[in-house]
Amino acid sequence: MDYGRRKYGSRPASQQTENSYYPTFHLDMTSIVGLPMRPITLQGGFFDNVIFSLRHWSAPYSSKHAAASLPFDIQHRTFRIATAGSRELWFIVMHPRGGQVSEYAASAAHRTRQKAQSVRTSAIKRHHAELLAEYIKEIFLQGDLIGEGVEPRWTLNRRDSQSISCSKWTIFQELFMADWPNFVDQHSHDEFWAENQPAFHTYDHGANIDIDVGEHIEKIPQETRIENDTDEDEEDEEDEGDEEDEEDEEDEARQGGTTEQSQNADEDADETIEQSQNADEDADETTERDRLEVLRSELEKKYRLANIGHISYALAANLNCLRPGEAVSLLADRTLLADQYQSDKSFSFFPMAFHPRYGNFSSPKPPRFLNNLLAIMRHNMSRRNEGADVLSFGFFQGYSVIKQTMRSRADDLLATKGLATAALTLPPPEARQSAPTNARQNQLLRHIRGELTPDQPGASTPFARERQRVKAAIDAGHVGFRMEQVVTVRVSRLIARRRSSHVVLQPIFQLILFFMKQQASYTAVLRCFRPSVFPHVLCSFATIFEVALAEMDQRFRARGDKGLGIALAEAVAILDRLGSFCFTGDQRVLPRRALRPLLTTEALQKAAWPYISSDVLNLTSGSIAMGSWPQRPDGRPALVHIAALAFHYGPAIATARLSRLCFGQVRNKAIDHLSTAIRFVEDVFRDLWVPEMLAFMTYQLRRRANKGLRSGEDSAERRQQLAVLHALIDEWETSQHPFEERYV
Repeated sequence: MDYGRRKYGSRPASQQTENSYYPTFHLDMTSIVGLPMRPITLQGGFFDNVIFSLRHWSAPYSSKHAAASLPFDIQHRTFRIATAGSRELWFIVMHPRGGQVSEYAASAAHRTRQKAQSVRTSAIKRHHAELLAEYIKEIFLQGDLIGEGVEPRWTLNRRDSQSISCSKWTIFQELFMADWPNFVDQHSHDEFWAENQPAFHTYDHGANIDIDVGEHIEKIPQETRIENDTDEDEEDEEDEGDEEDEEDEEDEARQGGTTEQSQNADEDADETIEQSQNADEDADETTERDRLEVLRSELEKKYRLANIGHISYALAANLNCLRPGEAVSLLADRTLLADQYQSDKSFSFFPMAFHPRYGNFSSPKPPRFLNNLLAIMRHNMSRRNEGADVLSFGFFQGYSVIKQTMRSRADDLLATKGLATAALTLPPPEARQSAPTNARQNQLLRHIRGELTPDQPGASTPFARERQRVKAAIDAGHVGFRMEQVVTVRVSRLIARRRSSHVVLQPIFQLILFFMKQQASYTAVLRCFRPSVFPHVLCSFATIFEVALAEMDQRFRARGDKGLGIALAEAVAILDRLGSFCFTGDQRVLPRRALRPLLTTEALQKAAWPYISSDVLNLTSGSIAMGSWPQRPDGRPALVHIAALAFHYGPAIATARLSRLCFGQVRNKAIDHLSTAIRFVEDVFRDLWVPEMLAFMTYQLRRRANKGLRSGEDSAERRQQLAVLHALIDEWETSQHPFEERYV
């Protein structure tokens, strides 16, 4: 279904001369990385208190922008310690001494997976976390921190928390760093502490702070390249060291931009330098004071810039497009976007409503239409700071504002959670074998049936809620396009007289000017749609998935304890995955091995339609052609719904379900050979008896271990013994062969 045809009113944005663009600007992300062994906040700074807790110590360091700017692998280096009232998350991060550089895989795909794995496992190992928690509690028993409410009995993962004022939070950082050498000496037997140094990191994603842009911003001159005729040789060396930026500038010069201005400015270098510096000072003294005073003031009053390694932030431009009489919806055009990058591998594309050509995109690097401006800013910042590489521009993304409408945070999109799969593919008798599993299934069933919000069932039903939100966005005219550029300023490389919030925030103004004045540059990658076409097509698809899953729920009720069976269970999982892909465009949710025999992949690529071959999977009759279904290396069918069961109920439930389905297939087959019988018995022990016995025994062992705590025994020695015991149980539970003789 090609909703981008011209007969439906779709056109390239660059050809729509009657369109008017009204960008609004936001600060969407901030990230601050402190220098090792230094506190980063100021006493008496005006900002909200922080909530200190050990409960979330193992939370992943999910700021991919901050992690990407670090010269080392983040795996097993972070300890989440607090959350500020103003949304920032606080971490202690162990930096390697000497700033050693991590070695990543040569393949880009492998690097991406490696970095993602590092983020997921960023928390320091538990035995290190326990020592660090004890040290932190000791800090709160010193000087002005006594009586702040952090008690020695607190342990990892407990719900205890305490609000701490900004002044006391700064004192904590100072004492933490001052006493750290003593802590390292006490644990000199562990090389981890000697080889690494702590630093405080804080970040906030999704704040979406409005940047009020008035007429003052238009008076700021567009930045031009600073040149000095007497230093041509030096500039040549800099240009050779950054050939990519030079090539990008040449590309932009061919497209038209500010390069011609730069060439004219070269005629009088001294005058250019003076004018640029005066313009910068004017911008600092007027626009910053009037429009970004809150942010500038927060940086100066809250943080010690001299103790900060680098600051990253994301400037977001919401591109609102209007034509006479109506709002215009915008999406990126993949064919036009390809001209902005070296290859298709340089950016990720996320199709919307199944269309392979129109959607959202992201890339580790900015698009070509920004290269000239960014190269000038990098060059000028370097020249003003004695040649230091201070400024860099990383992650860039563009997406329909419908994405924000459907979800307020990354985990808020119901269509991506696989709720229907988890609720409907586990037969009730199997769920009732465990009280937590039964409770979880009942909760999921209430969720997909809208019973969590009985007054408005659609508000909590997957796909129904997304449909309602998209319709509300259409009615409000919120159908524009958003572009975000991540900026990193290496504060530690700024010369002393330029180490200020003015310099840190200076790139914001030039980017704002670009989006206000250079509309022809970025609209070259966009496609216009009538809102009645897109995003309304999302409402239509949402209705399809909503009705289909409601039908599956009716069959689930009708079959009672029998459950849906393997065919309908796979049908639910396929529908769930396709629905998620429809709204996100994330290729990772598609089970490609299963979709290939269903001819779905081919249909998506050629017809933008989620076709499912009834010859292989018949949703009406509930039949499946297992002979055409993909298999795992062990010969079992690669069932899609098993992954959702593992995520929502745990791997033991998922493995048991898969085994029962496989045994159900074997039940009516004759075991006519000794080898077949042996394999069947092995499967029973490996996939049924061992997991169930393991789950039973670990439950009993943990229950026995915690008996002392329930009886009131809570000494430090007892807690230490309990931690060791739980670690042994965890190791045994995750071992590959838990019933080997060495575990007896």
